[in-house]
Amino acid sequence: MTLFHMDRVLALLQAVDDQLQDGPPIHIRVGGGVGMMRVNPHRLTEDVDVFDRSYPDELHRAAAAVAKNEGLPADWLNNDIAHFGIDTEGFDTDPAPLFAGRRLVVTCFSLRALLALKLLAGRETDTNDILLLMRETGLTSPAGLREMLDDYLGYQETKSSRDWAYARVEDLCADYRTMRWAR
Repeated sequence: MTLFHMDRVLALLQAVDDQLQDGPPIHIRVGGGVGMMRVNPHRLTEDVDVFDRSYPDELHRAAAAVAKNEGLPADWLNNDIAHFGIDTEGFDTDPAPLFAGRRLVVTCFSLRALLALKLLAGRETDTNDILLLMRETGLTSPAGLREMLDDYLGYQETKSSRDWAYARVEDLCADYRTMRWAR
């Protein structure tokens, strides 16, 4: 397994941009570990999760070329999450791009939107990220977290995932209160 830090992610995005032929800008939104790196600069990730259903073939080819050149897994830049039934079109992003190349423009979800996505994923491996995002956003109560989930997901057909996230917020808030920085 290959792990990337932020400098490596930015270098790889530059390599992808270098592979792209001239043309209009390609805008993508990322979350996951890369989104968390803005809050925790020591955070590592094994991939770059893209949340856009429209993932141009030329971007896929450029990422594949970079994977081959750098000896990376083929899915190091992936949009698998975009096909899990979550519509992120209305999710807010940071105003400044994470990366802006000649053609490739990469933005991250806002910390609040990233928290919603992490809660929805519901993986145990996301717990530390969720607790850190709770601190950064100030959303530290079950009611506040559920309201935020409704803001982002209330109109979607993700009821079972949202129900799981709802059920989990009580435990996460209890965990949050035990953190040294929460006192």
